[in-house]
Amino acid sequence: MKDVKELKSSKRIIAHIEAFLKNGALLVLNSLENRSTCNAEFAYTFNCACTGRSGTMVNRQSGKAMAAAGQKRILSKTALSFIPGDQYCIDLVIFSQGEQIAEHSLSFP
Repeated sequence: MKDVKELKSSKRIIAHIEAFLKNGALLVLNSLENRSTCNAEFAYTFNCACTGRSGTMVNRQSGKAMAAAGQKRILSKTALSFIPGDQYCIDLVIFSQGEQIAEHSLSFP
């Protein structure tokens, strides 16, 4: 595998969060895209915090995945309850060899 610093500095690994409402639920798809020229193993953490009328909810996930060169890989799919007025803060962090190499954060709505 390429040096972690090279992967990080060249933006060869892209973290991506997609969030949308469907049938009254907030669906969150977390993925990574390996734009490097080699296969690699990655670790990830997904954190989601919701603040609303019902209080605060926190969802945390982590795992490992392999991604071939040029491959886009879905890491997780999560369905969360959504009540109008809820505010979600979502963060996906990708690691290689213990070092953070990519991150994507978003707020919903």
